[in-house]
Amino acid sequence: MPDWFCYMLVSTDGKRTYVGATVDPTRRLRQHNGELVGGARATKGRQWTRRFLVGGFEDERDALRFEWRWKWLTRQAPGVIYMDRRCHALSLLLSDWEGCEIIEDNDLSLSTGGE
Repeated sequence: MPDWFCYMLVSTDGKRTYVGATVDPTRRLRQHNGELVGGARATKGRQWTRRFLVGGFEDERDALRFEWRWKWLTRQAPGVIYMDRRCHALSLLLSDWEGCEIIEDNDLSLSTGGE
């Protein structure tokens, strides 16, 4: 059974974020960046960098539940800078979700938030 991951991407211009789930984070980033077929419509036409990679999920269902909750908590989070809201939501999730951990944290030190 493959390992599942959730990830957050940031556009290289720092104006957008994207959250998803996959079994192959490297391939998925290449898809989002248009190097391979199959990127999400929401990421088309931009270049992306992975900000967070979260692992430790039991199965696909668990990863997809985490992804959905991350997006939902982001919408509920206080603040205007979307990047801050995404990070706040992730910290809440990690404190509640058994067995999950941040595997990769690429602090991009962005001064602008995404949408």
